Amino acid sequence: MKRAGFLAAGLLLALVPLGQPVSNAAPVSAAPVRPTEMTGTVKTSTAKPLAGLTIAIDPGHQLGNATHPRQINRKVWVGLWKICNTTGTATNRGYPEATFNFAVALRLRAALQSLGARVVMTRYTNSSRAWGPCINYRGAFGKAQHAVLKVSIHADGAPARDRGFHIITPKLRRGYTDDIYAASRRLGLAMRSGMIAGGISLSNYISHGWSVRGDQGTLNMSNIPTIIVETGNMRNARDAALEVSSAGRQRYALALLRGIRLYLHR
Repeated sequence: MKRAGFLAAGLLLALVPLGQPVSNAAPVSAAPVRPTEMTGTVKTSTAKPLAGLTIAIDPGHQLGNATHPRQINRKVWVGLWKICNTTGTATNRGYPEATFNFAVALRLRAALQSLGARVVMTRYTNSSRAWGPCINYRGAFGKAQHAVLKVSIHADGAPARDRGFHIITPKLRRGYTDDIYAASRRLGLAMRSGMIAGGISLSNYISHGWSVRGDQGTLNMSNIPTIIVETGNMRNARDAALEVSSAGRQRYALALLRGIRLYLHR
């Protein structure tokens, strides 16, 4: 499976016409050029740091999954048979993971676009009447959109004493993740550093905030570097306080942005 590459800009060369000796070239005048005689302008690069790149965001789950059990419980093949999607978790006061994921994704999209990136998302609504998309679609989505990477945004539903974020990267599986395993690991390492630098607490219940899994459809079916970020534990009071606040969601988005830029070196 082929990976997307970056196109290097070519250099424009000033060539002497073929067959003409260099010594016969027209002499250059030593007279200074007055500003009023200039026929062109000096161009400075205004390209934004992420210009030309497409980045995929997967806001995990959909708000209406809970009201569409038949659709989300059908099985799809992702290297193993798994259900299409799940309802996700929520805070103890009922703030849904789907809503949180989508809110952070919109903030991350805006931040990426401000830096010149083209941003594509696996869903553009957070509706109680919608469901999905299935994990096989979400897995293959980034490659189909010619994205250079994909970040799947989630939040955990662990016991209340547990808090902090962790990264999930794909297990090496021949024919599935062997083409993205190494790059996804690099993306995960960059994201972990970016999240920490962004002020997000590292998990106190997942060793080193790092998990490698072979049962995740969004990872198994991807052909571009892909990670899942469990941004925090919604059952923990401290994490939940950050997740339900506008300022907290912005902090998560900017931390995710840090991780992406660290990986891209831009």
